[in-house]
Amino acid sequence: RPPPAFLARLQDSFRLGVHELNRRLGAVDERPRFRRASDAAPDDSSFAARWDQPAANRCRASLNAFVRNFGKHETPGTSDEARAARVKRFVNHAARLLRGQAPWNAESPEDFEVTVDHLEAMLYTALARGSPPEPGFRLICEADADDDALARRFSAFHGALTCRMLDAPDVARFEAFGRALAALNLVPDESTPRRATKRIREAVDCLFECLAALAREAGGDGADVVPGADDLLPVVIFATLKARPRRLHAALKFVELYSSED
Repeated sequence: RPPPAFLARLQDSFRLGVHELNRRLGAVDERPRFRRASDAAPDDSSFAARWDQPAANRCRASLNAFVRNFGKHETPGTSDEARAARVKRFVNHAARLLRGQAPWNAESPEDFEVTVDHLEAMLYTALARGSPPEPGFRLICEADADDDALARRFSAFHGALTCRMLDAPDVARFEAFGRALAALNLVPDESTPRRATKRIREAVDCLFECLAALAREAGGDGADVVPGADDLLPVVIFATLKARPRRLHAALKFVELYSSED
């Protein structure tokens, strides 16, 4: 029988989401090729030590002023997109200030990308956890009504949902599936879009492991298995409904609006 209307809409959304995730992760053809994400946690402590040095004085003063004055630019008609564009413009400005100072001027492009991620984490934390949090930024960090509605829908399907309902293979028995659920549950806790995307990528890698294991059981070696969006889609939906991440709507909105990638 056809799936419930909610599952059909969710399937359409995730189909678009898988294609967009694949694009952002740099796929070079029409079939997604997901690379394994590193499990290493960002080392914020080393950045914090350098952030306290005189070389960061201008950038630190600029960030403090931006946070202090953020709410002054709010009007009843301020859109989420305008808010996000203002934050991203400031991140670019602050990154240029750091890039002009030692030791950041000697960093490789890859290392400096990590530095900017630390800078974003500091900025988003200051905006979201102020006393009180900036009201405009709260609209990005929290979407209570939407998240509550999504949580109720997740709960309604959680107990009765099976792989067969989604035409998905039986992946729940694999250890990698448990790791995928754990990664999905960590997405809303990440402090930057880059870190949240990395968690999503980690979950997809784990689901890829499940599909490769199924291929081996079917008689192949699994080494050359490269699932397309249609292969991953039912598994991604099933894992998300089983994981039931908290504040998922707000987390995905945060990634969509504040990601520095085009």
